[in-house]
Amino acid sequence: IVTQRFNNVQIMISGTTYQRQALTAEERLQHSFICKPLRYDRLLAVLEDAIGDKKAQLQVQPTDSNIVSLSNRKLLVVEDNLVNQQVARGRLEKMGFDVHVAENGATVLEMLNQERYDLIFMDCQMPVLDGYQATRRIRETEQREASTRIPIVAMTAHAMAGDRDQCLRAGMDDYVSKPFKTEELKSILERWLNQ
Repeated sequence: IVTQRFNNVQIMISGTTYQRQALTAEERLQHSFICKPLRYDRLLAVLEDAIGDKKAQLQVQPTDSNIVSLSNRKLLVVEDNLVNQQVARGRLEKMGFDVHVAENGATVLEMLNQERYDLIFMDCQMPVLDGYQATRRIRETEQREASTRIPIVAMTAHAMAGDRDQCLRAGMDDYVSKPFKTEELKSILERWLNQ
């Protein structure tokens, strides 16, 4: 646990929630507590609460200057594998993005009726409704309603030459193979969110 002091208020920063459970009840009352990875909105809320000024202008930003101007965007990760969900979400949240998760294509279609996303990372092979079918339906809806096209980036474990073409034919805009690298994600985000 790392402890930072702000205006005589201690904020405990931990890698896991288990460390918080090890604190005594008195320590929990005396200190604010936040787990890594530090999300901008959560850190801001804890700092505002600790300082006691809801209008405090706190300059807290993600550390990567190349992605900082894009980090207020809302992303959707569509992935049926829990581990892959956590990896993708963790990397994107570490960059400062607001990340939502769906476990299959049918859930995505429901979520898009309620929320607007700036970019979707779409797994190709999923139960219920796969990524190809979900993307086709999203594109049909966009065309029918004359709405703004959402960038959709395919996520697949396959690295065959024809896979990229199949993704593009379904209406996806880009392609990243799993396991993906952080630099590759940043490049894709900068390319499509800057459009």
